Amino acid sequence: MPIGSQSLHPLTEIEVANGPGGSGSQNSTIPANQTLAWESVFSFGSPGDDTVLDVEYSGNYIYIYGKNAGDFTIGPQSSNCTAKNNNSDGDSYNSLFVAKLDMNGNCIWISYVSANPTGTYGYFYGNYGKISIDYQGNVFIVGQWYGSGGGNTYFGSIPFNPSGTSKTFVAKLDVNGSFKWVNGISSSCYCGVDTDSNGNVWVSSYTSNPTRADIRKYDTNGTQLFSTSLSGSGATLIDEIKIDSKDNVYFAGGHHSSLSVIINGSSQTIPHSGFSYDMFIAKMNSTGYWQWFAKPVTSSSTSRAFHLGIHNDDKIYVSGFFYANLEIGNSSFSSGGSQNGFIAEVDSNGTWKWANELSCSCTVNIGNVITDNS
Repeated sequence: MPIGSQSLHPLTEIEVANGPGGSGSQNSTIPANQTLAWESVFSFGSPGDDTVLDVEYSGNYIYIYGKNAGDFTIGPQSSNCTAKNNNSDGDSYNSLFVAKLDMNGNCIWISYVSANPTGTYGYFYGNYGKISIDYQGNVFIVGQWYGSGGGNTYFGSIPFNPSGTSKTFVAKLDVNGSFKWVNGISSSCYCGVDTDSNGNVWVSSYTSNPTRADIRKYDTNGTQLFSTSLSGSGATLIDEIKIDSKDNVYFAGGHHSSLSVIINGSSQTIPHSGFSYDMFIAKMNSTGYWQWFAKPVTSSSTSRAFHLGIHNDDKIYVSGFFYANLEIGNSSFSSGGSQNGFIAEVDSNGTWKWANELSCSCTVNIGNVITDNS
């Protein structure tokens, strides 16, 4: 799909959902004049419960983060790239895995969460999870884990058990795939994660009582350095975090009520349309001060921003979905009652540059935004 007359063409992954998971769904990827170099297929334990949650490319390696119902192996069965789920009912209680592949699709390592096999243990909760790689090749993941009343879940040798409830977590793996630490944070994973130039990791999550989006910054050892939140009378969700080369932090998500924030030292109100969630993009500097919020001119029903891509620190690309009518900058769209997608550019000062609609007589979910070098 052409993106106006822009010199930079984001690559978008568009999921067309015909059914609720498994073989009832179709995934259609629209590239930009790309030729398939290779493909890798690995089988899980159940087509209804296994999911690749996020994929990241860094340093000529591909990182895959997902949840699995059964044991599986990437590559030859003799390889060390096997993930396990030792719950007796894996179809109902998913584990999680992280895999590292080279650019030819060969598996370098795979790490997974294990458990005490004699006790009842927890499982990956929901379908939200994100992955980020720092400049040294360390891996950070966020997700939501439900802990049982007995037994322990182990991230490597590190026990983690929220004890009868679900909790968002952030965890670190080193360049060889060994878990180094795991921290429990908020209750729900409407979450994002990214790392800055100093190896610090920024994480977003959601707390329902009171309703707020939480933002935390940790050093590479897992020590919390900073925290803040966005809150209103309704829910605020941050679904993506991206950090530029100057360590400015960008957030994408949606809010269900007006927000009161301090922007450049001035108290301001971020208005709400009154129609479910309004999508937003926001910028924070490296010390945790808000710089601006960018919103649609019109959002007559639900709209959410899910994914961000940054090019040359001044072109910020955002994708998401909307219902009914959406006006971004000078561009207006109508979905006709379906869930349609959008992709747009905002500059580093918060000014919308252009927007395009991704539409069909179906449901459109945007998978990711990736920018090339042009």
